[in-house]
Amino acid sequence: MCHMSLVIAFVGSEGAVIAGDLREIQIAGPDAAINRFEHELYSGQIRTDSDLKKRAIENGIILRLRDDKCKISD
Repeated sequence: MCHMSLVIAFVGSEGAVIAGDLREIQIAGPDAAINRFEHELYSGQIRTDSDLKKRAIENGIILRLRDDKCKISD
């Protein structure tokens, strides 16, 4: 199973900021299919949630989406 996350950090002379999105994507399936799917996702070929779900089905991938994940805490 593969997990994807987006966390962005900036450190400057006056302080630091860390931000994370609320989405968690879990992917399960054959390694070759996951690699192909991730390439499409990271290269911008997949742009919408419907594209994401459609390409997962076409690649034989099990996809779990969560939009309530807290990735950063105090």
